[in-house]
Amino acid sequence: MNATKDIIHSLRENAGLSQKELAEKVYVTRQAVSRWENGDTVPNTDTLKLLSKLFDVSVNTLLGSPRKLICQCCGMPLDDDGQISREPDGDFNEDYCKWCYTDGEFVYKSVGELTDFLVEHLSNENFPPEQARAFLKRSSRSLVIGKSRKIHRFDKALFRRALQKPFPLPNTSRASLTSCSHGNTKKHITGSFFGILT
Repeated sequence: MNATKDIIHSLRENAGLSQKELAEKVYVTRQAVSRWENGDTVPNTDTLKLLSKLFDVSVNTLLGSPRKLICQCCGMPLDDDGQISREPDGDFNEDYCKWCYTDGEFVYKSVGELTDFLVEHLSNENFPPEQARAFLKRSSRSLVIGKSRKIHRFDKALFRRALQKPFPLPNTSRASLTSCSHGNTKKHITGSFFGILT
């Protein structure tokens, strides 16, 4: 709760708003804003969403990042708000990275599309495309349809099991991953298979 009070206070001051002005923008009293900034209370869910939109930060950030956000499609750790996807109205969608879900649409429409993307960017001289595809095929029972039934994601149980043993890609390092058109493939794929395992 202490992190939340400092974050709200800092965001309000950086925006040049008084407590009263902030209160008017999120439909609460000035006293409510004062209680947040003193650490007596935390905004309710609806107010957190309004604050998120007003200050252009995720709800998780407003709460002091109490949980580690991970893309529910590719498994990439979402370390900052710039990696989090958005809905068409501009609201943050903390379930997905911006490379898997953009403007209310999933980029990968099937397991095949996601697998093709991963094979293309996981393979290298030590891990040829055929081997990458075979690994993903062996893991396919762990691929399940996501909440919306439009996209597939890696099952968290797969990653929990992977925590108990070394990652199965011999001689593959983060540095050997290639770059791609969306400009952050190394981070994206690293997150998918390495970041979540640490």
